[in-house]
Amino acid sequence: MTQDNLKETFDNQREIPEGAARLGDSLHLSLHDAMTKSRDTNQDVTIELTGVTSGISLTVTPEFTRSQMQSLRNQYFDEYEHQEKEYYNSPEYAALYKKRDEEDQNRVIEFNTMVDDLPQVLARGDDAIMTWLDAYATKSEIVKCDPRHDEVLKQLKQYGFSANDVLSENRFREEASAHDYLKHTGGDVVSQLEKGEYVNPYAIGNCKVMYFKKVASTRSTNDALTNFDVEL
Repeated sequence: MTQDNLKETFDNQREIPEGAARLGDSLHLSLHDAMTKSRDTNQDVTIELTGVTSGISLTVTPEFTRSQMQSLRNQYFDEYEHQEKEYYNSPEYAALYKKRDEEDQNRVIEFNTMVDDLPQVLARGDDAIMTWLDAYATKSEIVKCDPRHDEVLKQLKQYGFSANDVLSENRFREEASAHDYLKHTGGDVVSQLEKGEYVNPYAIGNCKVMYFKKVASTRSTNDALTNFDVEL
């Protein structure tokens, strides 16, 4: 029996547990390899597969038929579901869920505090603004929900940032000043917010690096190092 035939035999036989769905292909491959080895050596072969709280062992014998292989597959998913139910009803999972919920709430609080600080940041100059834009991109991606999207967009546009300030690729790499990089970054954030998109933290982080490199080339070394990471 080929791997493809074995997989075809398994398809549409039963509903796969949601948590185990990503393991489907590796299960097909593991059972196929175990069956081949078992027949080649004429010996039982035991494989250890990933479970929820512990490994799940399955044993293949040289005499296994297609229907028996399907039964072995079901055995794996039955044990996976059993472990999954035990885990979700355990005190350990309840504690983890509570911890994650508290962490999510703290992230929202931090995010709102950061947005509250935006007017003061805009008054502090380029370094503080660039650092804020980078932090906003990172935290808004983590929060995954920005109910103050319009507020941020309005303040950035009132300050003077525009989607039209985004630099061409050549100018971004060679000719831009530190302030040009800031305008580019603010314009990029404005552009993404106007489209209703999440701000890309990787692109903004790269802009921050380019900005402070340019700052370092135009200020004294000590001044540049002092201002590289501005506290918000």
